[in-house]
Amino acid sequence: MKAARDVFDSRSAWKELPSDFLSTLAAKLNSVKKATEFALLCERTGILKNNIVGLVDLAGGDPDFVVGGVAATLTSYANAIANQRQFDQAKRALELVLLLKPRQVAAWVSMAGVAFYIGDCAAAVSWADRALAFKPDPDSKDPWERGAGDFMTEEGEKVAAEALGEPEMIGAWKQIREQMKAIKDACRE
Repeated sequence: MKAARDVFDSRSAWKELPSDFLSTLAAKLNSVKKATEFALLCERTGILKNNIVGLVDLAGGDPDFVVGGVAATLTSYANAIANQRQFDQAKRALELVLLLKPRQVAAWVSMAGVAFYIGDCAAAVSWADRALAFKPDPDSKDPWERGAGDFMTEEGEKVAAEALGEPEMIGAWKQIREQMKAIKDACRE
């Protein structure tokens, strides 16, 4: 039986990436089908060339950091195609994100929106509830979760907005919470 790792080993575009990163991806994706879907998506969209390769260089050998960056990139991609009303493709991308990072709150928020727009109120409410209840672990070994926790505070938003030069970030988490509540309210009607 072919293993998920074999998918990456058999594709020339992935062969130059560190073995521990590819093993981490394969373990998280956990099937040949999902690994193939992930590899094709990343190759087709340029995520492999434009994001993953750079993240590997930036991460200094930490495969979990790279996986977090990939999850963030795929979530952004899913949001972009959802804005183009390609909800099935957005949902598939988000499902891959959640295999990589099950506690990716941004993906939960996006899943709530996608489910709402395709008319699946039960799923939309479930994802919205999950996002609203999210409590990041400040002691997590995952830098992405710690960062999400920082961003979810008023002070953290201000620091992030200043560091990134993006003042419009201030109040973003409050807006997200309001959107999740609005989805829940609309589904009750």
